[in-house]
Amino acid sequence: MLTVAGESQAVTPGEFATVQRTWQPGEAIHLSLPMDVRYVESHPHLHENAGRVAVLRGPIVYCAEGVDYQDVDLNDVYLPASPEYLTVSKQGGLPGMVILHGEGCVAPLADSWQGKLYRKRDESRKRLKSRINRIIGQAQGISRMVDEDRYCVDILTQIAAVRSALDTLGVELLTEHIESCVVGHGTESEHSCAKPMSQDELMAEIRTTLGRFLK
Repeated sequence: MLTVAGESQAVTPGEFATVQRTWQPGEAIHLSLPMDVRYVESHPHLHENAGRVAVLRGPIVYCAEGVDYQDVDLNDVYLPASPEYLTVSKQGGLPGMVILHGEGCVAPLADSWQGKLYRKRDESRKRLKSRINRIIGQAQGISRMVDEDRYCVDILTQIAAVRSALDTLGVELLTEHIESCVVGHGTESEHSCAKPMSQDELMAEIRTTLGRFLK
């Protein structure tokens, strides 16, 4: 929202706002912007930014600096899955500075990469990616069917196929989690983001994960 001398002025997002008037002493311009926190990604053909997001709060771009994480390679830092898990705070920074807080994850490269530029591709990951790509194609097919005003039953059939594919993907991921992070807890097969847990905590995590998956 843009106000000039107490009066609102229409503005269009993405365009310049022009103010032309005869100014009087004490008049001021006030600009209010939505300051929601969001992730923004670049075009997929910009390979230098593949797998990366920018964190924005309104028009402000935030960054993580190596000087603040001297014992961590920033390439190994993963943000929360959604910006909804980031909280805004004015505590702990310079005067007037707004800080974003959130619990991320540090996932160093697997030991199999040490001293290597290439390695054999992980077949399980390749299989998961193939499933995901097929699901994306099916979901895009639903959008096309709606655009083409296809018969409702045909669209519902396609939706059912996507749901079935997602269930299959979930089962495969759940199986991999149990094999690597539950049965393989404390071994090299465990994911680098997994936290040390007792047997009771592992069982509680399985129950929670199953509960989310079966909703």
